[in-house]
Amino acid sequence: MHSTLSVFKNLSVVNSKGEHLIHFGPMMLHGNSDMKSYNPYYGYLAGELHGALSDPVLGGDVEPGMRLSEKMNFPHSKQVSCVRHLNTNSVRYMTDKVGLDDKSRSKVTGAIFGKDGLSSVAGDVEFEQKLGEVETLFSEISQQYLDYFRKQVLPGLRMNQQAGPKYLNWTSNPPESANNMVKYAIDWEPQSVYNLIITLYELVKSQYKEIVRAIQGIGDLAVVHIGKPSFTYPQS
Repeated sequence: MHSTLSVFKNLSVVNSKGEHLIHFGPMMLHGNSDMKSYNPYYGYLAGELHGALSDPVLGGDVEPGMRLSEKMNFPHSKQVSCVRHLNTNSVRYMTDKVGLDDKSRSKVTGAIFGKDGLSSVAGDVEFEQKLGEVETLFSEISQQYLDYFRKQVLPGLRMNQQAGPKYLNWTSNPPESANNMVKYAIDWEPQSVYNLIITLYELVKSQYKEIVRAIQGIGDLAVVHIGKPSFTYPQS
């Protein structure tokens, strides 16, 4: 049994640091992870978001079934991939599968994820030019890694580049934080389907309670009024 959680920034409230609440969205429990399994989930999301002011930007795992379903149900949305995961998986592949030495791994990682690496290039022309440079470098280091890069890393980098400059180095910190909240709530132990559903329900319920508290002017969150947060606290 798998669980797929969606999260979003709740723009109606902020904390004392001015950060929007990372809020749980719709969730799905499923046995398979192919496109057909995800379609009812993303179809529901698409229906709920119909008529929104803008199309959502969808970030998550590079899961083929999930990504295909996203594209089918949100044909005009941008997709983004976690750069940290791409980097971690790339280093693991170079180490465990290709057996590259430290110097070669450093060259490859720097060419992709370094300060002036491919992951930081925003323009279309510049991206293609930089891509040609890094692929030439990789062909000299390892053809095996070059093949991996083209199949497993480049698609994610292209997603981020096409989504816009602010998504170039996007990471999945918000959904991972939400995932850790769930794991903490179940004490990192397997659960029956019933108990898992109840736990997820209580987590979402607790977040809405915090929204209500913010509306009442108490708690750790503040309601945003015309773009500005308004913090009020009860008088003692």
